[in-house]
Amino acid sequence: KPQLLTEGLSPAEQRMEEERKIDQRRPSGWDSKSHREATFPVNVIHKGLIVDVARADASQKIDKVRILNCIAGEQDLDETPHPEHTRYLEVNRGLAGVFAVAA
Repeated sequence: KPQLLTEGLSPAEQRMEEERKIDQRRPSGWDSKSHREATFPVNVIHKGLIVDVARADASQKIDKVRILNCIAGEQDLDETPHPEHTRYLEVNRGLAGVFAVAA
């Protein structure tokens, strides 16, 4: 079964909260989010905490090249990317932060 972590509520959960403002007996979107995320695999969260975009894989080699160059702010996305770049670290930290909040 697919699992989903979101920053904030999903669109369906947002609708639930809007309906709850009108009728407090309606289900809570926040409760729904909590229930949905409770079964998210802990090992995936752990991997998210130690993500390294420069060493990560992509389905196609050219995708990884272009992703890294985009992160680094390079104009030519098809050039060989820098093996290390300060922006990679910023992305790693940002992603780790998202997973840390989810944990």
